[in-house]
Amino acid sequence: MVITVTVLSAGLTGGLVAKILDLRRPSNSGWIILGANELARATAKILLENNEEVVCIDANPDVCQAAEQDCTRVIFGNGLKTHYLLRAEIDTRAGAMAITGNEEVNLLFIQKVREEAKLRHLFMTLQYENERVTPDMVHEAGSQVMFGSPRDVDFWSVRIRKGMVKLERWQAQGKAVDTEEKIKKASKDPFLRDNSGIPLAVRRNGRQFPVGDSTQFRNEDEVAYLVSVENIEEVHEHLQTLGWQRITDDEEDAFTLSLCRLPSDMK
Repeated sequence: MVITVTVLSAGLTGGLVAKILDLRRPSNSGWIILGANELARATAKILLENNEEVVCIDANPDVCQAAEQDCTRVIFGNGLKTHYLLRAEIDTRAGAMAITGNEEVNLLFIQKVREEAKLRHLFMTLQYENERVTPDMVHEAGSQVMFGSPRDVDFWSVRIRKGMVKLERWQAQGKAVDTEEKIKKASKDPFLRDNSGIPLAVRRNGRQFPVGDSTQFRNEDEVAYLVSVENIEEVHEHLQTLGWQRITDDEEDAFTLSLCRLPSDMK
């Protein structure tokens, strides 16, 4: 009887006590990323800088070690197995992303996540437009195509690793333009599908979200881009034609994946 009463009382009051002591983990919070490559960690960094919790999962010990050295939270393991998803606390997350160079694995991960938890926001990268996995298959799985269009994850990871990209932040602005400019503007899109850059995330109403092919940028949205150093002027002209405005000088500094706090940051 003592055991029964103890178990029942703990079960019935545990949640209330945890709430009072502020020990309950908030629901619909943070992101899981399949992949700890450079492009995945760049995306994680942008979200983390806006206080969005992120955890990466990867079965490659080398990229996991690199992530740890950059102070990115990473779980070494197979992201297709329930055990590792539970370690990443999938049941409380706002969404999940698959950012690997293997689009079949990305799709399997999205399907697995949907089995384990009813997350509202799902994204996955595609390597090519209509190869083994198509955008229609991505959408049928309840996901969006990450970054707005297919991207070569390995290509961008190498460029990030070699310091061949800059981070730029742009604000979407709807400006009145004449007819000729409207025609020119209509041929442009903010996703930079030509691989001159990648929109990593959009900040709106104080929250930051990944960019997918269903993202519709609104006036005053802040969009973080990774831009190839040799394409900076081209990207500037492209986004300015849309009426967008560059709002930070981050691109003047070398982009780094490190999230480690320096001693000066801890004062």
